[in-house]
Amino acid sequence: MQIAPNATLNWDGESTDIRAGASLSGTSGRALGDRLTVTGRLSALSDFSGEEENSAGARFYGNLQARYRLGKNTEITAIYSDDFSGHNDLSIGLRGRVTFNEPRIQRLPDEGNGVVSGRVFLDRNRDGIRQADETGVPGVLVKVIGTRVGLNTNREGYFTIQNVRQGLYSIGVSKRSLPLGYMVPEFAEPRVTVGSGRKTEVEIPIILSGQVRGAIFVDENANGVTDKGEKRLEGQWVRLIPEDGGDPRVIQSASFGQYGCENIDPGQYRLEVTVSGMPVVQLVEVTNEDPFVVQSVPVPPDIANRGGGVDLSAGILGEP
Repeated sequence: MQIAPNATLNWDGESTDIRAGASLSGTSGRALGDRLTVTGRLSALSDFSGEEENSAGARFYGNLQARYRLGKNTEITAIYSDDFSGHNDLSIGLRGRVTFNEPRIQRLPDEGNGVVSGRVFLDRNRDGIRQADETGVPGVLVKVIGTRVGLNTNREGYFTIQNVRQGLYSIGVSKRSLPLGYMVPEFAEPRVTVGSGRKTEVEIPIILSGQVRGAIFVDENANGVTDKGEKRLEGQWVRLIPEDGGDPRVIQSASFGQYGCENIDPGQYRLEVTVSGMPVVQLVEVTNEDPFVVQSVPVPPDIANRGGGVDLSAGILGEP
């Protein structure tokens, strides 16, 4: 939802028309699902030109639009508009989109060279194999390791690198070209054999980089929410411990009590902060569907006031 003022000024050389008011607009986002989107807008305008015929006061205008996606390029739309003075309109239509691209020229490689083509895809279940619902990732730079040859993927994640000299190569992606929140798994550099005059197909998985972040604060009113005026605890040792017995992540809270752990694998974790010698624990879970977890750590006042500062009993590595 958003509300915004608006004003228009029109001068035709003889008279001046001034209108001002405000608009309230909103959209359903994904609240109604991935296919249905509803947007609405309500506007109020008043005339300030001073002309008697325009002194009707504020006028209101409303618009409501619903869009239901049938397929990749088709959708049904319904639009209703009303000026709240007896004039309204309802229209329903079917919209489609057709994209015309020039055919891509596939020429034969030079003698002794081959072609490497494939797709970079988001490996949601991290098994290294592309499933039917795992989409391609656009704009990723694919490189033939050991050469200066590379190409960005198209909007559906596909790439075709021509004239690669025959031989054995590793195919990788540039980490700098990845969208925010993505990372390259360890197994994402497949080795391929390029033959003379042959086309070699390869698929490269990338994964979402799990993240656990939040803030450590003194929860004065015990509501679990960081409220204005509540103290943030900086310099506290934070341990993210896997429930399956893996190695813990140990970091220190920074300014305003904030902490963040990157590149976290899916699983259940124990988030532990030791304040004044007392452990404060939160349980978190990172999944492929929800890899970004925000978990604040509320510290009861009686624990926070025992030491009155940063807990130094955790040592350099954060271990009691």
